[in-house]
Amino acid sequence: MKCPKCEREDFFSISRTRRIVESRGIATKNKSTGGNNSGYNNYKGNWKQEITNLDKKMFLRCNACENQIEPSELEDISEVKIDKNKGVLFISETTSESPEINDKD
Repeated sequence: MKCPKCEREDFFSISRTRRIVESRGIATKNKSTGGNNSGYNNYKGNWKQEITNLDKKMFLRCNACENQIEPSELEDISEVKIDKNKGVLFISETTSESPEINDKD
């Protein structure tokens, strides 16, 4: 399979989005008076993690161009089913016709 946006072959992955919110305090009472930080309010302490959210939605992505790929953009693919344990199932647009059965008795 080729990426419809960059034409790279076999460079797909399944991705998910993780959102992390961190904060760092600011010393608002005292401003720095000398050096390169003159006039800046200094930080108080290190970054602290507040929230971590993992979006349950997984999506198909090209690792070469880093674009999200929709199933409709792929040639001959109508649907992509993603299972977090089993893997990925690509469902083709073309339906195969039932083979003809010839009974010659």
